[in-house]
Amino acid sequence: MNTIAQYESLSGLLTTMISAAEKGDWDQVAGMESNFKPIIEQIRSTTNEERLSDDERRQKIQVIKQILRDDARLRELANPWMAQLQDVMQQTRKGRDAIQAYDNR
Repeated sequence: MNTIAQYESLSGLLTTMISAAEKGDWDQVAGMESNFKPIIEQIRSTTNEERLSDDERRQKIQVIKQILRDDARLRELANPWMAQLQDVMQQTRKGRDAIQAYDNR
């Protein structure tokens, strides 16, 4: 698989993750995160070996820019969910601390 195809694969994965995040399907988003590492490793191992024409280089830059936009969108969607998750974890911690306080009496 050439470098541009690898970046396009990463971009496609992000698009799917954004779609799942917009639907609130965070389990699917989390499940797809494991697909990132192999693609990134492929990109790292082939990027320096492959010579690209000027057109291919421009295409690669466009795909990378799309990846960055999609990554920003995914983070934007995840921020409220992460804040909500932190609140739940904090409440759980407070509840556990209260139980321990009463148990220690």
